[in-house]
Parts: sequence; structure tokens; C-alpha cells
Amino acid sequence: MLIETEVGKVAHVAQAITKLDEVQLAEDLADPYDVIAKVQAPGLDQLGQLVVSHIQALDGVTRTVTCTVLHRYPQDAQPATSRFGGSELAQRPRG
Repeated sequence: MLIETEVGKVAHVAQAITKLDEVQLAEDLADPYDVIAKVQAPGLDQLGQLVVSHIQALDGVTRTVTCTVLHRYPQDAQPATSRFGGSELAQRPRG
């Protein structure tokens, strides 16, 4: 999750976010976003509830961008490639 804050509220927001059970990590960033947070929820409904009710409601938060992970690779693994040279994920038909 990428978070924009009011001027001077970066540390306050990052610290407040780390107190939420679903947040695994929160760190300050340089522009254009102020804080990045790694959060985990059991489903999309719970993720939406977390974002709207807890993170966006924090004093100093002005905007959030939620980036949902579709597939996670181990650090030492490379995504499987198709015979066309791209990743399998990129080659799947959209629908």
C-alpha cells in the first residue's frame, strides 16, 4: 500500500500504521509517496475494511493506493517463462 500524508505527518502515520495487526511493515519513502506499508488480510472484503476504516481514517493520511499481490515468488526464483519469452502471467488471456 502506498500512502500520501499531510506535510509533517509522515512519521506519525507510519508509526500509527505499524500498530495495526494486519500491517507487517511500514516505512517512510521519498516522493511521490510518503509511506509504504505491507499489509495482509484474509480476503478482499477485509482488506477494503482495513483500508477504509483504519488506514484512510488516520490523522494525516490524504490518499492511499492499494497494490494487491496476485502471485508471490520466492526471492531466489524466477517467474516461469512461456515459449514466447514473457512470463506465464503476462501470457494469460484476460477475461
